[in-house]
Amino acid sequence: MGVDSSRTPERGPACAGGASVGCSGAASDGDEAAARFDPELAFQELLAGLLRWIDLQAERLRLTLERSLLRAALGLAFGVFALVWIGAASLAVLRGLRGGLTSLFDGNVWLGDLTAGLLALALLAASVALLLHRGARRELARLKAKYEPEPDLHRHGPARANRNGDLHGVPATPGAADPAGPGRERAGSS
Repeated sequence: MGVDSSRTPERGPACAGGASVGCSGAASDGDEAAARFDPELAFQELLAGLLRWIDLQAERLRLTLERSLLRAALGLAFGVFALVWIGAASLAVLRGLRGGLTSLFDGNVWLGDLTAGLLALALLAASVALLLHRGARRELARLKAKYEPEPDLHRHGPARANRNGDLHGVPATPGAADPAGPGRERAGSS
């Protein structure tokens, strides 16, 4: 069992004169730990770990992107399918309406087609008007909530119930303040 000269630590500048403590030929425990720590090796391990972490994050990002694109494609396909389905159903309803109106107008096909088309356009216009009206009401409610003045809490303080249980002069329902009800004695009172 020979000593590997490449593994023994070299003497530092403090050991050059040979007079310092711990600079004998044998290394102490602290010197062995320092000799085992190789900064270059530590840096390479740190760099390898960092590269593995970057690869992992890139793989996660790629999988997330793949899933998102798949969901978007499936959503688009479902949306197209739903639109075709609704269009086919609407067409069937309009053809049936046209046939019924044609027979109602003594077999005049052009009059049945015209009336069915006008009814379809009226239905579409009514649904658009309803959506616009609902949107305008929501916007008005949002603006009212934004710009209406806050209640004057400085004068009245926060809403607190008084001893009768009503808020700011709004009376509670009969019997609400007294669980025993009006005209009844409470348990424990004499």
